[in-house]
Amino acid sequence: MLVTSNSSVLSASVQLIKDAISDFRKSSKDDEAIHVLERMVYLFDKEPLSSFLILVLPTIDFRERWNKLNRNGDESSGIFTIIWPHDCGERVAIQVELCRMIIREKENNSLIFFTGKYCDPNNSVTSEIQYIQLFATKVLDLLVRDIGRLIEFRPTSPILLEAMRNFPRSGDDTLDELLQEACRKFKDPAPQSLQDATEKLWDSWERLKALEDKEKKESVKILLDRATDCQEFREQLEQEATTLTKIGNKFHIRHSEPTQVKLNESEQLEYLFHRLYSLIRFLLLARNKTNENLRSDS
Repeated sequence: MLVTSNSSVLSASVQLIKDAISDFRKSSKDDEAIHVLERMVYLFDKEPLSSFLILVLPTIDFRERWNKLNRNGDESSGIFTIIWPHDCGERVAIQVELCRMIIREKENNSLIFFTGKYCDPNNSVTSEIQYIQLFATKVLDLLVRDIGRLIEFRPTSPILLEAMRNFPRSGDDTLDELLQEACRKFKDPAPQSLQDATEKLWDSWERLKALEDKEKKESVKILLDRATDCQEFREQLEQEATTLTKIGNKFHIRHSEPTQVKLNESEQLEYLFHRLYSLIRFLLLARNKTNENLRSDS
């Protein structure tokens, strides 16, 4: 099964920010540009981007960072240079807070003041339109680029990534689609996507358990019998299959009943995803190998 790198659910938010920057560039006056900047900040605080930024951005003291920016230059000449941090997340955190600060202090012509002081060392800008264009180039373009860098697939171990690329097909289109969607969601960095990925994987597990026979218990027995000739190892597999089924029923994974326990930590969901993913893959590999042997013998 080839897992395609479909766009993250955050891609729509990034596109809205790009649209806002495009509108920002079309502004002819400071107050018009500020209004568009307010729209961008609104997008920062709107789901699903809001949760993602909270998750990946470091907590910073913006005033301290601002003071450091003020020291990157010659106070007597009024010429300063922005020296952004090397870390992408830290840059985005500062850039986002800078946008917020400019909006808070808009009555003091903060956009024009900042752009003139930090983005125009040669004092070549003479109009509001030029200030707006320069701020978009020096700050906003970098901001959306850096957010794009952060919105890459969830860090995945090379072993798991290779297993996803070469996942065995089941022969059941619905099951294969569920598994592929679970893999795609798992690699999506949006916080909610990990929960969605785990739910899809448990749906796949329930589908797999009915693959060989309408009666799930008999179907699971067939899958386990095909998986190994070692009785001791089969017992461990059966115990694992039973345990994972109980986990799906006890915790808030496939259902949302009042008695179920909610898993809020990403590490817990990642652990369960890895665990069930490994079992499903192992059972499908063994099943396909058995089917190939049966075909070759016939």
